[in-house]
Amino acid sequence: MQYAAFVACCLIWGSTFLAIRIGNQSLPPEWAATLRLVLAAPLLSLVVLIRRDRWPRGEALKAAILFGVFNFGVNLGLLYWGERVVPSGIAAVLYATVPLSTAFIAAALGVERLQPRKLVAAIVAIAGVATIFAGEMRLDVPFAGLVAVFLAATAASLSSVVLKRAPQTFFPGADRLDPNVLAIRIQPDDGISLRFAAKAPGATMQLQEVDMNFLYRSSFSRGDDQVDAYERLLLDAMLGDRTLFTRADEVEQAWKWAEDIQEGWSQRPNNVHFYPAGSWGPAWADSFIERDGRQWRRL
Repeated sequence: MQYAAFVACCLIWGSTFLAIRIGNQSLPPEWAATLRLVLAAPLLSLVVLIRRDRWPRGEALKAAILFGVFNFGVNLGLLYWGERVVPSGIAAVLYATVPLSTAFIAAALGVERLQPRKLVAAIVAIAGVATIFAGEMRLDVPFAGLVAVFLAATAASLSSVVLKRAPQTFFPGADRLDPNVLAIRIQPDDGISLRFAAKAPGATMQLQEVDMNFLYRSSFSRGDDQVDAYERLLLDAMLGDRTLFTRADEVEQAWKWAEDIQEGWSQRPNNVHFYPAGSWGPAWADSFIERDGRQWRRL
């Protein structure tokens, strides 16, 4: 269903520049844009009522209003006005810059990190659209029309970032809190800790980060009663208890898995990233996880 909706959006939006050009031949650009909104608003309201969705309130309503101003008022107004003199193909190429400008605007406002793969995908999209409409590319297009279409695309990018940034929360400053953290620790300090935001007591509407900790050492025995890992190993061996020991077939499978890694290292030695002992690892490890907007948690 999601892919069908995506294909439908591509087909509808892909033909919008031609529809705008045809509409401008019959109506002034401001009336053509207004007619489009007059038809779309009741249909969207009907969809909301049928699905029984909640109407936005508070900060979400403010973001929706800003989205409407930028995406429908500024964007469509400039787009319809610019396409009076700009061919549909050139308008499509200029509008294809929306993903690229959205990525830069989101990074500038601190909404998302600038990820290389998104930049590459945006550039490829622009090149693809330019290839499709290469036959319509020419230099005798009025500069004012080109600027209007480009500003329309920029307004669309800004509206998307503004809508995504809108916090729908009762607590001021909640967007500046760190995400919840579930940390699982292994020996020698076994335990689990959970950090989350909780409302501070009283009439205030403020959130505060708190910790819930489970420590194996303090919960089940005193510190001097803790058994070292090798003590447990030797005791199990003397008692003949093989519960915690690895079976031979498991060891063989583990070595098969390790041999594949060693073979890959020998074939591509330059792909092995070395780092000094005692450090937090190579810089590549940071860039690898940060491209998805995540980061390592320092202990």
